[in-house]
Amino acid sequence: QGDVEGAGGMRGITADFVRHPTRPLNIALETMLIAAEQALDDGDYARAEELIAAVNAALDAGGNMYVNALATQYLQLVEATAQVGGQAQTIQWHRRLAHVLTTPPDRATLIPLAFTYQDRVWWPLDDNALAPNTAP
Repeated sequence: QGDVEGAGGMRGITADFVRHPTRPLNIALETMLIAAEQALDDGDYARAEELIAAVNAALDAGGNMYVNALATQYLQLVEATAQVGGQAQTIQWHRRLAHVLTTPPDRATLIPLAFTYQDRVWWPLDDNALAPNTAP
């Protein structure tokens, strides 16, 4: 179990299934599973297997995402998204460019963000995309 939220069924706590876990670890695992499902839908079975293996490695390590390079990248993207005020919903990337669909705290809409990987850090390409909604 480790630091992974949402294991309420094992403890008989129904409320854990009503609340959505919001810690970066949980969001990273969820986005990885979403990416694995998309890879399966696209017929990219090797990518799906790689993602599922990364999720399993992190879970086997008690929620330590740093035991797997792919899991580490997902966690870093989730954290980078949070730093600009969003919560990652889906993550796709190729080499040094990542596209994250995110929800800002004040809106129930999906906002696309782009990140670039430089000096071992994911940097947002547009800091203003999640500015508070001031539209009437």
